[in-house]
Amino acid sequence: MSNKIVLKKSSVALKVPTAADLDYGEVALNYADGKLYFKNSSNIIQPVSDVYTKVTANTTALINQGYLANTSGGTFTITLPASPQIGNYVIIVDDNNFSTNPLYVGRNGNLIAGAAQDLTLDIQGVSVTLLYDGTQWNAYTQVGASGGSATTGVYTTDTGTVTNTMLAGSIANSKLANSSVTIGSTSISLGGTSTTLSGITTLSIAGGATVTNNSSTDKYLAIGTKGQLFDDGNLHIHSSSGNVWINSLDGGSINLGLQSNSGTSSVNANNLGLNAGYGSIAPVYGVRAWINCGYVASAMTTRASGNLSVTRTAVGVYTFTFGTAMPDGNYAINAMAQTPGSNSDCAVNITNGTTPSTTGFSLTVARYGNGNEDTPILHVQVVR
Repeated sequence: MSNKIVLKKSSVALKVPTAADLDYGEVALNYADGKLYFKNSSNIIQPVSDVYTKVTANTTALINQGYLANTSGGTFTITLPASPQIGNYVIIVDDNNFSTNPLYVGRNGNLIAGAAQDLTLDIQGVSVTLLYDGTQWNAYTQVGASGGSATTGVYTTDTGTVTNTMLAGSIANSKLANSSVTIGSTSISLGGTSTTLSGITTLSIAGGATVTNNSSTDKYLAIGTKGQLFDDGNLHIHSSSGNVWINSLDGGSINLGLQSNSGTSSVNANNLGLNAGYGSIAPVYGVRAWINCGYVASAMTTRASGNLSVTRTAVGVYTFTFGTAMPDGNYAINAMAQTPGSNSDCAVNITNGTTPSTTGFSLTVARYGNGNEDTPILHVQVVR
């Protein structure tokens, strides 16, 4: 009668024998999965050949195993083994479409390709072999015939360069800090204090805007289908249909031509020009201060004002002070007063013996034949 050889075995799906279960050279069979395991010379259990397990939910990977990751039901994470040895590997294959629902690979305390970041796989048809070299998991990828719509999950937190990468689509959701991406003869510098685009003919931007290079000198940012920011040596804001609106949604100020390129106040800003009925661009001069005031019921009253306050220093004599000083005293003062007490004319003059300064000026209201008189209504504008 022949002897019956019985292997160590298990009927529990995904169960893997431990190192203590097997002697060197001994094999074990999981007949639920159809997997055969042995213990190698490093005292590590591994399958006899690459075996792939289909997973659809969060899974902690076993060393030297392959996984068919199906994310059709939603994104999930495959966590790498916590204590791998040199030469250990994990293979992950797209079993549906990672570009629709990405798969996340948890690093479980070890570096992946030099980065302390989990890995995002969102390329359709990708196969990734993660091989542990004693200090980190190195990633080796292969994309099938159906893959290649996006490259993401490249994480560099300090410095680094992603070069010679075959990209058939877009770079999205990548965490690139102080790094560069080289695509053919063009380059994109990301991170740091500025972003530089060189040699890029078209750049898609979230929100439907695109940057287009019409020629060596004409470049514009198209916003939707109606607007453009255009650079031909000057910066233009274009609207192909309708009005151009500049809004401050949080109630802040809107400054035009009043700041240097460092963002600080500049007294050397050029004039503000306007073409609305002139037929050509002409300078627009602004009202820099104004006030609606008057002397009523033996008290000086300010009804409304901008950058200007007033005090009464004598009968019919009023001192005006700027909230923000003027750059010089060469401004123009427009003033109108209500005739006090009768219908005869009155005049508003710069007070005799005074000169307008950067901080303010003095006006006197007088009526012919009567001398100085207080007025209940005095309107003043300062133009510069």
